[in-house]
Amino acid sequence: DEPSGAREAADEVCPAPDPAAGSSALPPLVPEDEAPSAGAAAPSDPPGPERQAAPLDPGAPPAGAAALPATGPLSSDPAPSAPAAAPPPGPVAQLRGVSLGARRGALLLEDQSWTLGPGVTGLVGSAGAGKTALCELLLGLSRARRGSVEVFGLALPRAGVEVRSQVGYLPQDLAVVPGLTAIELVEFTGEAYPRWRRKWVFERLARYQVPTRTPLERLGPRPRALLAMVLALGHQPRLVIADLPTSLDGESRAHLLDALASERDQAALLIASDRPHELEGRCDELALLGQGRLQVGAAASIAHDLWRLDLVGDARPALPPPLVCLDAGPGAEGARWTVAGAAAAVAALPTQGVRGLRPATFEEAVLARLRSLNAPPPRAGAARA
Repeated sequence: DEPSGAREAADEVCPAPDPAAGSSALPPLVPEDEAPSAGAAAPSDPPGPERQAAPLDPGAPPAGAAALPATGPLSSDPAPSAPAAAPPPGPVAQLRGVSLGARRGALLLEDQSWTLGPGVTGLVGSAGAGKTALCELLLGLSRARRGSVEVFGLALPRAGVEVRSQVGYLPQDLAVVPGLTAIELVEFTGEAYPRWRRKWVFERLARYQVPTRTPLERLGPRPRALLAMVLALGHQPRLVIADLPTSLDGESRAHLLDALASERDQAALLIASDRPHELEGRCDELALLGQGRLQVGAAASIAHDLWRLDLVGDARPALPPPLVCLDAGPGAEGARWTVAGAAAAVAALPTQGVRGLRPATFEEAVLARLRSLNAPPPRAGAARA
């Protein structure tokens, strides 16, 4: 599956570079096995070489796959709540040489390393790419087949209970007991956390207009998702993992994302989504997941030096180095390519057979990079694009 909004796969393919022209300067993303993390410790148990999540570096050369630049009670808490813990200044989580195997025939993570930092990170991949599996791994709810996982310097899954006391989780759907109300769920959840902010939780539920006396099974998807978000933040976590509910419509998802963004000063956020457009302007970093590989970089530079080239009819112009075709598909009157390269090189392209040229949008850039990431690896001895 491709992320929502992606076009159907086409027979159109990117042109292979001309070997005689020499190696090309490449798309703005680096293959994971060529981007070791600075200062990262080597994995303790994977047999093969560790693969670092590829940075989305616009200037990096490519090899193999391309890389990227009425509310409830409001009484006071029994004791004053401690101030919310500030988001950690250093690494939030670290994966080193992690492999998760496959699920329903799809490779999840294969020998990947990644450092999750503070701020807001968007985790983007198609349905089935492994986003939920990665979230569960960071919560200590599953075990990696190989490699090591740490959250706040605590090794998982051994320190799972301690980690989960510092992490909030917004699942795709909030499991409920029939007849239970939000008031009852808040009180029940608070029993598990010494730092539970009961008054704060009910104030937030009032702000987001979540009914607190209605049985949860009678709430719509939006209030249930907002309730889950407030519960995830109620114990003052240092990290919140939001696996966005697929049952929400676009307006409700946007409302939930805005609510999450308003709490970003309280905790680091990891937001898993299969809809790139809804993360635009909301994330500091992006982590793209596909075919068991991660590519990570600044969200602001995801579309840097990426261009949409609309061709006429059967025109297929040669792309001189350092230009590279990252993705190809059907356009209105011919093929449409996503091309990586500096503006000066793109401006020098011959105009014959070219109907239009413009910078790629944020969503177009993410989808192109994901399709490139999901493309089969080149055969041994094949020319690399």
